[in-house]
Amino acid sequence: MTMLEINGISDRFKEDVYEKYIAHNGNVKYGLTVVDAFLKIYPYYPEALLFKARMLIALGRDDEALYWLETCEQYIHWNVECKYDKAEVLFKLGEKTESVTVITDKIEISLRDMLDGIENFLLGINYDINCVSSIKREIIAKMIRYLSNDSKSLDIDSILDLLKDHKTLPADSNCKRQKT
Repeated sequence: MTMLEINGISDRFKEDVYEKYIAHNGNVKYGLTVVDAFLKIYPYYPEALLFKARMLIALGRDDEALYWLETCEQYIHWNVECKYDKAEVLFKLGEKTESVTVITDKIEISLRDMLDGIENFLLGINYDINCVSSIKREIIAKMIRYLSNDSKSLDIDSILDLLKDHKTLPADSNCKRQKT
């Protein structure tokens, strides 16, 4: 059995570490003490590893934080969470080129995952492969407007309209949802 398979470990972490840390007004030294106690019982729990790294960052112990971030990176889901912190620590340690490489790689991976996710979603709801790229371009355009602060939120209604009837696609578009 792996650490991630233990029932209720996330709740246990929340109770044994996070809530105690908050109850002590976010005292970083106390947070480090409670997470160390938790890690004695559950030494490979990624959320605790990341929390410990963040406490060490707050204490200015960046060399130690880097070790815990690299340990945490071994867990696929937490690898993503660790990247931003790792980039911060590397920058503080004077590893500016490596820091920028880490953050750039993270952004590129996130963007690729987003694009793949949109495509998989469209194919999964039975859109014809020939129209997926047109719909994907429209969704990406809406996301760019949102990210560039040209809109206050993603316009979910227009995305739904796009998927329902292709109202925002060119009139000559052949894109149709396949029958299931």
